[in-house]
Amino acid sequence: MSNTPNDRYNGIKRSCDSDDESDASSDCIQLTPLEAISPSTSRSPGSKSKYYSPTKKRYVNKRQPFKKRLDMDSLCPMEDSVLKEASAGIDDKSIFLLKVINKYLSNESLKNLLDETSQEIIKKCFNAVKPGIVIVCRMYWRKTLWYRYDDVVKISKEHYKKCDTPTVQEMIQYLVQNGILICGEF
Repeated sequence: MSNTPNDRYNGIKRSCDSDDESDASSDCIQLTPLEAISPSTSRSPGSKSKYYSPTKKRYVNKRQPFKKRLDMDSLCPMEDSVLKEASAGIDDKSIFLLKVINKYLSNESLKNLLDETSQEIIKKCFNAVKPGIVIVCRMYWRKTLWYRYDDVVKISKEHYKKCDTPTVQEMIQYLVQNGILICGEF
């Protein structure tokens, strides 16, 4: 038997020359494909990013997430001394929130997420008296609702123990004047 191109189809022998079973063992040579072909194997060189999905019964593109590194292109980060001064003596949760605010303020591509007035309010958080920053962070982690004056004093003394009554009044007055907190009239 000759191995001509007519005897092969994609590297697999189509049939034996003779139908006689006694000659078939001597005349037929079983050829295997050059490469193993399975549903998960792609046939074209450009489809390596696809796979066969048995549930969808078709080839599907592989999803590759694209990570935008928005915090890496900051050109003018806030001075570390300002951040260290603002976060001195504060718990880790509040420091984390201050670092997020710092990254937001120092990144130009993120600034279009908030309008100018909101950005100014966020900048004023760093200038607040020390318990004021703690109050802002604690209020962020809590539910949005109205708090009584006594509750705000309790929260500030709970997380910042050096707080006395005039300091708390000054802190709340600063936060209300700068629009960080809203004070209800009664």
